Amino acid sequence: MYPVGQAPAPAPTPVPIKPMVIGVGIALLLIALVIGIILALRGGSPAASPSPLPEPSVALPSAGPTLSPTHTPAPTAPPITPAPTPAGPPTPAPTPTDAPPIIRFFTGPASVDCSDPSFPGTIHLSWRIGNADGAQLSIDGPGVYMQYPGVLRDDNVPFACDGNQHTYILVTYGGIEPPAEKDLVIGPSGP
Repeated sequence: MYPVGQAPAPAPTPVPIKPMVIGVGIALLLIALVIGIILALRGGSPAASPSPLPEPSVALPSAGPTLSPTHTPAPTAPPITPAPTPAGPPTPAPTPTDAPPIIRFFTGPASVDCSDPSFPGTIHLSWRIGNADGAQLSIDGPGVYMQYPGVLRDDNVPFACDGNQHTYILVTYGGIEPPAEKDLVIGPSGP
């Protein structure tokens, strides 16, 4: 027993863990877990810290089973393959000055009715050329009847009603050689 006059010594009381300390510890664990997951997903490791966080000196109760992060590789995009380069410099498309002259069309009547009293003595010809400055027209052989600048033209030209066919010759000028040439042979119709 105790001596008289002395009170018994108080029993030691356990020091309660304050809820704030528990909350801070759980928050630190969650932050560390999130950082570990982020680093694991990125495939990196944490950078060295100049002042590491101190380890908590109070043992915290376990809230349940410990979860360890699993490593899931991040999806990677396929490598980008550069487009193949041509073996040499590209060949430029031909420009009108590089291409030879051409007569795209040269038209007139298939025949002429010379027995028609209203026949004016001319026929209508039309043409279109390319890669040239213009065209010249000859009738029944050498010698230029008329020269026409431009690529799209038409004209009323003479047709002699002498019972013979007549040849209309269109020849380009300008552009690179040789010039283009096209002939139309038109004859009288009927008897």
